[in-house]
Amino acid sequence: MTHAIAPANVEIVRIGAEARPVIVVENFVERPEDLAGEAAALSFEPVGRFYPGVKAPFALARMTEMAAPYQDLLRETFGGVRPYRAVDCNFSIVTTAARELHALQRIPHVDTVAPDRIAVLVYLSGAQLGGTAFYRHKSTGFEYLDASRSEAYNAALDRDVERHGPPSHAYMAGDTPLFEMIAAFDAKPGRALIYSVQSLHSGFIHAPEHLTADPRTGRLTLNGFLSAE
Repeated sequence: MTHAIAPANVEIVRIGAEARPVIVVENFVERPEDLAGEAAALSFEPVGRFYPGVKAPFALARMTEMAAPYQDLLRETFGGVRPYRAVDCNFSIVTTAARELHALQRIPHVDTVAPDRIAVLVYLSGAQLGGTAFYRHKSTGFEYLDASRSEAYNAALDRDVERHGPPSHAYMAGDTPLFEMIAAFDAKPGRALIYSVQSLHSGFIHAPEHLTADPRTGRLTLNGFLSAE
């Protein structure tokens, strides 16, 4: 078997006891300020239950093209026979004040338990506002969730909340009574993190009091989801 050779701008990090891979790509976007300027001309809307902010659409074909140079590495790292293609992609900005976070936004989450999907998170601006962290659920030891783990995880999480109370009104920023941080990656404009959508993760927000909806100064990212199905 021939192994894909990682480019010089790529590091593959195995995190936690379950050694799930995170690919860190420097200069995934060479001119992030151009995309930030593009985002500034768009209309943003609320995302939904998990993401504490707003989004605007980004063309799927563009994300697929951006990921094209890394196809061999993606298939070798995450599996899949077919090339990865974007199935969802948006500009996203974290905007929600800590006091306004609902319970699901105050704990780590997975994007989906579906197999053969990966997330591509590209930092475009606002590096001083924080990166991304990955977590282990203490009472189960789970660092990722698939269909076989979901029921046990949700039951254990309910018991945890009964024992410890609901999560505090704050962004995740390290260990809590329910979760242990197993890895953290700083935001840097142009840097991308590529990881399994099943991994428990959360934004690591350093200064929520400085969050803004301005794409040029806020915590702007490009959030893509790729599938090899």
